[in-house]
Amino acid sequence: MMTTFKTTFAAAAITAASALSATAATLSIVGGVDVALPTDFSLPVQTGLSVGTIIKSFDYTNIAGNGLFVNPSAPLRFTFIGKEAGATNLTFAAIDPSAPVSGGVNSVELFNNQLSTVGSSVVRDNPAGLVNFFFQTSGLAGAPDNETNGDGIISGPVPTGFAIIRNGTGADDEDIALGLFQINDRSVYAFFGDGRKDNDYDDMVLRIEVVPLPAGGLLLLSALGGIAALRRRKSA
Repeated sequence: MMTTFKTTFAAAAITAASALSATAATLSIVGGVDVALPTDFSLPVQTGLSVGTIIKSFDYTNIAGNGLFVNPSAPLRFTFIGKEAGATNLTFAAIDPSAPVSGGVNSVELFNNQLSTVGSSVVRDNPAGLVNFFFQTSGLAGAPDNETNGDGIISGPVPTGFAIIRNGTGADDEDIALGLFQINDRSVYAFFGDGRKDNDYDDMVLRIEVVPLPAGGLLLLSALGGIAALRRRKSA
């Protein structure tokens, strides 16, 4: 009986530890340049941010190795907040964050600013380290002619004018930019500037946040504590 209890308790403790690790995860912004949201920033109501708010900006000069990080690993919720752009902009994630993204083979589309519903969200598991996402715009005049939809920087010879900036990896056009704003240690806004020269960081905006521990997980932690205390009293 005692062996069964210990086995059950150990299994529950592992589950609880995993859940606790997820809820303890935090998001942090590394690097970037301070930039004030400009006067033509068009999403103050949706974001609660006013003109002049300082965000961290990343472009082809400073994105490599920098950007948004999560620690430890955790499920993250990506929510489409809004967009100003008439151009088609998308958000992708790598299917396997540890593998290269090329030719759209290792990527999955999260949002399309012309088709996705404002407020829609996607939850994806993310290993500790760089948060797995990249922004893409299409039809950008002067953008590289070697891009494929969802390719994550490198791909084939189709002249489509795709331009991409990938968190922590790089950008393939000097005009596009990623902005980040820390809401709290578990939530950030991610802004995309799609290179149309307005530099207003509202061409596509996402909220990225650590998924909170479900109520059931909290109950499990409480129950484990109660069981352990009861066993100690009986042993005494």
